[in-house]
Amino acid sequence: MTQIVELQRHGDVAVIVVDNPPVNTITAAARAGMTDAMQQVAADPSVRAVLLRTGGNNFFTGADINEFSGPPREAEYRELWARFENSPFPTIAALHGSALGGGLELAMACHFRIATPTAKFTLPEVTLGIIPGAGGTQRLPRLIGLDNALRMIFDARPMDAPKARELGLIDAIIDGDFVSGALAYARDLAARGVGPRPTSARSVDAGQINPAFEEKWYAEARRMYPNRTAAQTAIKAAMASTLPIEQGLLEEDKYANQTKGTVEARGAIHVFFAERESRKVDTTNKWHLWVMPEGASMDDIGWQERDVSYEENRNVPGLRQRAL
Repeated sequence: MTQIVELQRHGDVAVIVVDNPPVNTITAAARAGMTDAMQQVAADPSVRAVLLRTGGNNFFTGADINEFSGPPREAEYRELWARFENSPFPTIAALHGSALGGGLELAMACHFRIATPTAKFTLPEVTLGIIPGAGGTQRLPRLIGLDNALRMIFDARPMDAPKARELGLIDAIIDGDFVSGALAYARDLAARGVGPRPTSARSVDAGQINPAFEEKWYAEARRMYPNRTAAQTAIKAAMASTLPIEQGLLEEDKYANQTKGTVEARGAIHVFFAERESRKVDTTNKWHLWVMPEGASMDDIGWQERDVSYEENRNVPGLRQRAL
């Protein structure tokens, strides 16, 4: 098992803890560690429940966007998600901070979802020119309904815990110490002999899909995302949630991989990486500058030529610079 994934035992509850700084991205190493942990759990007949939680300030914040330019990984995600969803005992996702994209999709593959009062849930994919491709378009409609699911996918904004509880996206909000509260929730399920409750076993009524439904959502996609196609593709994928889960996931996979090759997606992902790079600051370097200490006059007599560290440049009050 990789070091970023730890398997703990608390009586008959197995706890999988993933700590993958800085933001708990679902990297290949994280997937491998969780697969290993679930294989160990499946081989232990004394386990009655599995609790999945993360370290740090967030639940999983999504898939590794660095993998988007490589071969499709959706099958890997489906296989790992299936280990949680097809477990013979209840699997519980404990969500805190932000649960984004693939992180939320993993939580939806678990049987129960609990969260802190301040947790936030987001599917931001359409803003990157793609669609949720790890089960989001199939499991979200099963949990909160097709209309609510499309609204959440289109808005791509954080949903707070009370609203998520109201819609049925999560099952409980845990006040107080979250680690102990989540474990108590899992222990209670185990003690009561609660069995698995796979999201895939739920159904979405195909009768609601008619010309009026389609026109409403395609018009909304054009309004919110003019000259872009990802939201319209998300409609097609979400409507496939009326199919059995295996078929729906294959439809989602097809549409997700279509979106990755569009100009829209390539451009949006390029901007994402560019903005991320622009936020990086090398705090170890020094700059050789002309500086004006606080209180000195603004004429040339007051200027001093010297090296300035990042911390001094940022924190010293009144420090002024001019180009050499």
